[in-house]
Amino acid sequence: MLTSQLQQIQSMKDDFSTQTANLNKMDMLADSLLERLDPSNPNVRPIKSRRDDIHSKWNSLKNALDERESSPDSRCV
Repeated sequence: MLTSQLQQIQSMKDDFSTQTANLNKMDMLADSLLERLDPSNPNVRPIKSRRDDIHSKWNSLKNALDERESSPDSRCV
């Protein structure tokens, strides 16, 4: 059971590693858009906000996986 959970966690971490390139590409596209827009443009705020939300969720999920992997309590659940 423990081995299966650890394998699932490692698989999800591998998925995150694979998707990092997509996250970086999204950042580059957002930065490119923001560079082209006037700072007073009403589209600037939603682009920044959405990018920040994505990063926040990304980091939260990665931290949860790391915590789950290293926490002995979660291994016994």
